[in-house]
Amino acid sequence: MTLSSIHGYLIAYGLHRMRQVTGVEFTGLPRPGELGWVEPFEALLGTGWPEAEPVLTSIFSRVHLPERGQEQQDTRQAPKVYIRPAELCMDGDTLFPKAEKPADLNAAKASVGQGFARAYADLEKALAPDDPRFFTAFYHLMERFAWALPNTYGEPGVSLFQQWKAVAALVFASGGTDHPADRFTLIGGDIPGIQDFVYTITSKGAAKGLRGRSFFLQLLGDAVVRRVLADLELCLCNVVYDAGGNFMVLGPEEEKAVKAVERIRRQVNARLVEAIQGETALVLEAMPVSPADLFTPHRFKEVRDDFAQKVAQAKNRPLKELTDDWATLFEPKGRGSALSCTVCRIEVDEHNSKPLERTGEVPEGDERPRICYLCDSFARLARDIRHENLWMTVAEKPERLGTEAQPKDGWAELLARMSGFDYQFNDEPPKTEGTVLALNRPDFLKAQAHGFRLLANVTPKTTQDDINYLRDEARWEEKDIPEKDDIRSFTLLAHAAATAGAIERVGVLRMDVDNLGRVFSEGVPDLTLLKLSALSGALDMFFGGYLNVLVRDQTENDLYIIYAGGDDLFIVGAWHHLPDLAGAIRKEFKVFTGELIQKKIKVLSGGERARLVLAGLLLQKHNVL
Repeated sequence: MTLSSIHGYLIAYGLHRMRQVTGVEFTGLPRPGELGWVEPFEALLGTGWPEAEPVLTSIFSRVHLPERGQEQQDTRQAPKVYIRPAELCMDGDTLFPKAEKPADLNAAKASVGQGFARAYADLEKALAPDDPRFFTAFYHLMERFAWALPNTYGEPGVSLFQQWKAVAALVFASGGTDHPADRFTLIGGDIPGIQDFVYTITSKGAAKGLRGRSFFLQLLGDAVVRRVLADLELCLCNVVYDAGGNFMVLGPEEEKAVKAVERIRRQVNARLVEAIQGETALVLEAMPVSPADLFTPHRFKEVRDDFAQKVAQAKNRPLKELTDDWATLFEPKGRGSALSCTVCRIEVDEHNSKPLERTGEVPEGDERPRICYLCDSFARLARDIRHENLWMTVAEKPERLGTEAQPKDGWAELLARMSGFDYQFNDEPPKTEGTVLALNRPDFLKAQAHGFRLLANVTPKTTQDDINYLRDEARWEEKDIPEKDDIRSFTLLAHAAATAGAIERVGVLRMDVDNLGRVFSEGVPDLTLLKLSALSGALDMFFGGYLNVLVRDQTENDLYIIYAGGDDLFIVGAWHHLPDLAGAIRKEFKVFTGELIQKKIKVLSGGERARLVLAGLLLQKHNVL
């Protein structure tokens, strides 16, 4: 079966199920009998579930985590909370569950179906059906409109979007044949050493360096996933989750998958050793599974735990593919230069570094400090993504995969050499042959894009008042003053606190979900592959999307999201805002997960393990953003 045919059948299957759930007719619906070949794949999702409910229960309603030692005595279930059918939008009324079923359930479903029909008609006008980006756009339409619709086979807590996505993943992992494969492969990745990599900076370039480095690691995970999908001829539906430098993909039979995993792991880590000298590495592992392993609750829990242990053990040998060339791996790096990058401290020379731009926060000196091109590119990446309206373009460039590193390589060149994918960011819709994703725009077709991506991306920008302050009160030289709308510096964030009557300091907020590891391993008694994907997707909606709303509600221009994804966040800003922000985030997260759910599984706690490093950065009198 051709790729175009597979796409066509899966789109028809999605339209069929959307009509069944919403009651709305669509153009392009399959004729009777056309979907017979999909039935064996859908049957793998399980037949032992209760009768399908007319409304989606929150995935957090499936979570129950007793105190340690009380597992046998405490067998209570979390009370149900419900998601009202609605088009995906980053506001509390849409995202947050309710204790009661919607009174206007049928009307809400019909409204979703009508919106989907209009959007699908727009898609048909925007792209040809045989354009591979048409299927990508349909995936994102299903995510936008079916995320809050119930599935049709009965598994509690799983949306219609997750159902369609799982069936499509099984079809692709079976090689596009008309029957499911007997065996599949779970492919899992992790990027250990993230904190060491992100915090390996001096005070010069601190916040731009933090933001650029942390986002580069998000892009690294995205690029590796795309390489896995491309090499194994899979699609976005095969990504079970991808968040926080950690991801899982459902792949084909073991032999083909293992070869791809070993090849990709070697390609990526060889380039990382060249570029950042082992500060972080890619862990990528594969494990064979059967369909029953994925969709039978008790079996999937065992499989997931075994696989998590395998990935954890691999972290102890992150560069194992490179150990057959000890001489190259352990040879001295650099050329014996006396110079080092003023940000990351790696040895540099005139070929792989440039003089650091002076600002009022980098004092004059006899010897101008230097910055390596990679660190400089991280700062530029932070600038490139500072816009609220942002488009990300991804284009496959296989000719760049595995090519030799060059002294002036930045983050984009490094990613392309590791993955064969080129990334670009624009503050207006780009004209390109690549796949365009509108950041934080589920209504992506109106943004002239092929899909959307949630990204916590609140960035404070330099105002005219800031420029006046630096010129008239701080007495900075004109050449040192940043341009309007550049990223606001730590100096200006601290000044914002002082202007509000608080102490002139910048604060740091780190939060994560308590016991999340136990939630995934113990907290969902009937955990399956789909529930795992649903849990991860729900957390991404909060930390990747809704967090933007919370931060902007707190203050317009005094807070900077350095990182948020998976289950944690890292925000810096004028310190007097942070206690209130922490309280607001914690309160909203409790509502998002359902107020009646037991406390142990839903608490966000704050703190910072690397607090001495960050304290050193923040206490510097002159601190470059």
